[in-house]
Amino acid sequence: MEVIKKEKKFFTPILLIAFNRPDTTRIVFSSIKKIKPRKLYVSFDGPREGKESDIENCKKTKHILEEVDWDCDLHVLEREENLGVDAAASEAITWLFDNEETGIILEDDCLANESFFRYCEALLDKYKSTKEVMCITGDNFQNGKQWDDFSYYFSIYNHCWGWATWRRAWRHYIDQNFITEFETFKSEDRIKNITKDSATSRYWMYIFEQISKGKIINWDYKWTFTCWNNGGLTCTPAVNLVSNIGFGDGAQHTIDSQNRLSNLPTKHISFPLKHPQIIEANTDADSHVATFVFQTDRILKQIVHKTLRRLGLLHLSRRAYTVARNSIRKLVNVLR
Repeated sequence: MEVIKKEKKFFTPILLIAFNRPDTTRIVFSSIKKIKPRKLYVSFDGPREGKESDIENCKKTKHILEEVDWDCDLHVLEREENLGVDAAASEAITWLFDNEETGIILEDDCLANESFFRYCEALLDKYKSTKEVMCITGDNFQNGKQWDDFSYYFSIYNHCWGWATWRRAWRHYIDQNFITEFETFKSEDRIKNITKDSATSRYWMYIFEQISKGKIINWDYKWTFTCWNNGGLTCTPAVNLVSNIGFGDGAQHTIDSQNRLSNLPTKHISFPLKHPQIIEANTDADSHVATFVFQTDRILKQIVHKTLRRLGLLHLSRRAYTVARNSIRKLVNVLR
């Protein structure tokens, strides 16, 4: 007797955010097509003014819609004019959660392995009513290091190269009122509730300050701030489930093709998932991310070097230089 294997239906809505990269978009779409989601949202930003190549590339990118050949509730958002990567992404996510309670979000350069989708779906269900869990990421930057026997850990970092969340969390997204919220965050010194590491504190307060001044425009930094401002943590897999394949020409932010985070290999996560017993950030894992991904210690080094240069102390003997450097480092830590 022939045994017919029933195809498992995937009900969690997926949002694909695309623009002008038909090649990477097609690869990412192929990973989505394998699981045949019952609900698919696709957002296309419009061509930039004065960029003739965008017109053709945006048109080619939209051809992926012709490949939706399964039973699917398809929603498409097409923009005639260019909003830019930051507004286009955040508005697309808001569009998703105007219609859905949960969702998985992939940008056009975030290639997920098949287990990523099932992992997200399981945790979206498990933590649907747990307000302190605000995000589920598919990214792991631990370089193979595993801190325990669980399938994932909790982190302060909400990496967004393939992730998922709930309407209940995204409704807190801080955009237009960022300046006011940041001033309160700063005046109440809430960064102490997030990290005790002085270099990490300085790094992120500098980032948020630049955003408040309009010098940095980045939706995912604002999403990080939103999570921190609401005491939110992120489920982070014990193995990497998503690879960013878009570093290099054509990228908006990830332009260095030689970046150590480019094209990281992925692994499948095992099921059933083994869940942590306590919801709290893994400070050791987060410390590694701070150094490896964000290089938060660079700011302290830059401050110390700049101060030594201004004081004319760069040409001291090695011992005297070390004493001066350590003194300045201590002073900076006290005054942070």
